[in-house]
Amino acid sequence: MCHLLAGGTERAFILIESTTWHFSKKYLTKAAYKCKLKLLQDYKCRRVKKMQNIPQISDAEWLVMKVLWNESPLGSSDVIKELKGTTDWKPKTIKTLLSRLVSKNAVAYDVGSRGYSYYPLVSENECAKEEARSFLGRVYNGSLNLLVKNFIENKELSTEEIEELKKLLEDK
Repeated sequence: MCHLLAGGTERAFILIESTTWHFSKKYLTKAAYKCKLKLLQDYKCRRVKKMQNIPQISDAEWLVMKVLWNESPLGSSDVIKELKGTTDWKPKTIKTLLSRLVSKNAVAYDVGSRGYSYYPLVSENECAKEEARSFLGRVYNGSLNLLVKNFIENKELSTEEIEELKKLLEDK
């Protein structure tokens, strides 16, 4: 089973049989042919290991990851430029966050003629699922019923939102 996790003209992350494969102009794998992807023949391959344990990502690291999920690979100066309008962080802070994400195996980098190019190793969807699971365990002792009950009691839901929740439950 093949699923595109993220992609663009330069890079794609593809989930094939529970394994994430990373593609860039330098890299291609035999698995791409299994997916019948039409990628150029001069690509080479590199496999990015499927994360067994999705790393815990801080709120600040989430902002950096969102930039990389939106577009990658990016150099640290590009990430700094993207975050300049939304944060008041110094460039050193952003480089520290990138370094922490690399050490957590959430981000990797290629070394090129223009320095490091950073790209995510985990998809936004994987991280969001892990964050939701972690939150549910920490705050509600793993009880989804308690979470939904608390949510419904403390938030005014529109008719459309109620119908959407009903449909989600019926489809499950």
